[in-house]
Amino acid sequence: MSPLAEVLPSLASIHPDPSTRFLAYRLLAMLLKLAPPSIHFDILKDLASESEFPQMRTAAIGLVKEAVLESISRASLASTSNPFVSPRFMKTFSPILFRPSPPDLFSSNPSLAEFQDSSEPPRLAESIGLLYVLLRRDVENLVRIIFDITIASYLFMYQTGIHDEFETVNSRLLKPIRSFLSSIQSIRGCSSQHGELSCMYFPSASDSHHISPLR
Repeated sequence: MSPLAEVLPSLASIHPDPSTRFLAYRLLAMLLKLAPPSIHFDILKDLASESEFPQMRTAAIGLVKEAVLESISRASLASTSNPFVSPRFMKTFSPILFRPSPPDLFSSNPSLAEFQDSSEPPRLAESIGLLYVLLRRDVENLVRIIFDITIASYLFMYQTGIHDEFETVNSRLLKPIRSFLSSIQSIRGCSSQHGELSCMYFPSASDSHHISPLR
């Protein structure tokens, strides 16, 4: 890959000019599309998990979403080795994207202010958006996020070691978030209507420090 793939993430994350950040982000997206799927996949995995910039770990989820949607749209033409439309996708990205960071974030009972002051709100919002896209657009279940309850599916799961990823995502991410929201229900801006929790997000003073390449 071009050395630009190493330079652009930092420009997209910390350059003081918003237009330059956005341009670097889109150039990175275009560059990755030119790479073979396996390299594209590995670079996004690294950006989403190992980037030194929290902004890029969040923004990389948008690039993952773009890659998945394009791969799904070309699934009939794509090689069977395309990792974006295979069980390898969930096996690789689920432990990175579909969990809090750190994993025990919500079990430590953070206050609403502590949560807002972290880099997690935008990252988790992007992750849940990606999850929604997968559930809505991957109608052929190419990434194997959910298995049908059949003998054939159990046999496949036994032989490959792949299990129902949605149950894992639910227990690792969705349930802790629901529990956290319930715990702050009494805080201002939160109310229970028709059995559902409705919370308003209150930006904190430190939000300005979380510079996003998309802003």
